[in-house]
Amino acid sequence: MNVGVFTRAELLRTGETDSSLRRYVREGRLSRLRAGWYATGTANPAAVEAVRRGGVLSCVSALVVHGFWVAPGYPNVHVRGLRDNRHAGFCRHRGRPLPTRAAVDSIATALACAADCMRGEDWIAAADSVLNKKGMETEDLRQALEGLITPPVTDCSTSATPGRSRAPSRWPGYACAPVDTRWRCSRGSAGAGVT
Repeated sequence: MNVGVFTRAELLRTGETDSSLRRYVREGRLSRLRAGWYATGTANPAAVEAVRRGGVLSCVSALVVHGFWVAPGYPNVHVRGLRDNRHAGFCRHRGRPLPTRAAVDSIATALACAADCMRGEDWIAAADSVLNKKGMETEDLRQALEGLITPPVTDCSTSATPGRSRAPSRWPGYACAPVDTRWRCSRGSAGAGVT
């Protein structure tokens, strides 16, 4: 995904050299965001902010950049830190910190981080958007999230809107299907992920 923010390694793989990168910075064709990271003049502002803050665009913000539907109510730029993903002010996922090789996290990493930032029903809607746009099966997404997210501990069958018929859930562990995102599904303990 090209958001106009690149690592030095990415640019070197395209045939650039350290000398050409220095020249582009002097000429104003690139700006140096921090050591080893560069942006073009038309770079995505959220990605630029994330890299300047010492991380990469992740979570809700990355899902938006990837083109998936995200419920309103998450206005901040969501950033995942580079090494220790436990710092305050950064989004995080379960498990070991992941390397950052690009300015925007992968879909799986973004979804895993979003499990801690989004309300349960909003996360389900975002995950459904991923499934629908990518033409994926639930099991494919479950495998992509393996080790990044913990399973739910809640049965939300009693929280569905009265009068709605129940479709078989594509989300094992949930008794209600995320077919109608107005269904109010709650997660278990705070921070529990959903698969």
